[in-house]
Amino acid sequence: MYLPEAFAERDPVLLAQFIDAFPLGLLITNELITNELITNELITSDSEHDTQHIVANLLPFEFSAGAAHAGVLRAHIARANPLAQTLAAAAV
Repeated sequence: MYLPEAFAERDPVLLAQFIDAFPLGLLITNELITNELITNELITSDSEHDTQHIVANLLPFEFSAGAAHAGVLRAHIARANPLAQTLAAAAV
């Protein structure tokens, strides 16, 4: 992503404080949405009409500062969120 230098923030302490103050963020993914046809309990994929969709999920984030590294940014994804099933099925 292009980020003009005038808007770049590189101070790790300030960034950690910002995430602590505003922990809700967007995780944006590009997902293949399949169109499935159900016929007599047989599910077949209609790949001709499969499409790519950009999906945005609001997630709570937490930043843990590390002494030996820049830190770790974690997000919580609820099991009921369709993103959890997408990630479980993908080779990450």
